[in-house]
Amino acid sequence: GVGGVRLSMQFIDLARDAPDPEPVDTATTTEPSQDRLVGALAHNLRRQVGVAGRAVGSAASLVTHPARVPTLVAGSAEMARSITRQLAVVQKARSPLWTDRSLGRRFEILSVSLDDVRRAAKGLGGTVNDLFVAAVAGGAGTYHRAKGAPVDELRMSMPVSIRDDRSAGGNAFSPTRVLVPAGIADPVERFTAIRDRLGVTKRERAVAVFAPLAGLIGGLPTSLLVRVARQQAETVDFAASNLRAADFDLYVAGAKILANHPMGPTAGTAFNATVMSYRDGFDIGINIDRGAVNYPELLRDCILDSFGELIAAGSG
Repeated sequence: GVGGVRLSMQFIDLARDAPDPEPVDTATTTEPSQDRLVGALAHNLRRQVGVAGRAVGSAASLVTHPARVPTLVAGSAEMARSITRQLAVVQKARSPLWTDRSLGRRFEILSVSLDDVRRAAKGLGGTVNDLFVAAVAGGAGTYHRAKGAPVDELRMSMPVSIRDDRSAGGNAFSPTRVLVPAGIADPVERFTAIRDRLGVTKRERAVAVFAPLAGLIGGLPTSLLVRVARQQAETVDFAASNLRAADFDLYVAGAKILANHPMGPTAGTAFNATVMSYRDGFDIGINIDRGAVNYPELLRDCILDSFGELIAAGSG
């Protein structure tokens, strides 16, 4: 998401009559040479070897500094629990309704006031992201109750940014999974429960090992990667992501952007709800798998009503 926002800056202007950018000299553009490709592969291999080497070095340091063992043991135990929560999930997704998947998609949009969301989140004692997730989870729970299939919890995947550079693009995130309460009808109680769950997820130590682990997994055969990805996707009910854009007007080819509803990938889940705060709007795009969610308009309305409940509860 962050990489996509940075990429969009290549065609978004800050003024309606912004000057054209300098032309790009394409004469010097060449295809990647074999030497460059080999160099890239070697660099990736060196990174993985470096990860292994640091692990060996850490183990060796324990021999010369035995006093560090209790602290490291406690930290390793918490790391193990974190990895179990994130990587050892084998249970199927929790929804009794959203069991099928397809190539059909329906894109729904909705917007609420960013000021209202901020005010309500502060009044409820949490963050804007806490309120966003509480609204989506609450809407999902209402949808299930409306269809006669109440559910207590749903498993959500949410990317956590691990970006530490100023590069223009590229992916720099780790996916995390968390069970969120969807059956709590009271908006305040649901917000509090989700805030606490997300607090644990933000502190997950396993996030730190995802990047090197992804590099190692990337070397596996494609057939095995596809099977692993499918198995992991089957554990998740829906995905959610929160992006922040400009708080001032933007333009494309002289036209003023009024709203920006992002479309996040479903990645094997029933739907992806992604929000982008732009100017004074909290613009949400819901990318829905039609094979999973038979009534996409109802899901949109349930999420919008859930936002209304939370904003009223936090603003009173």
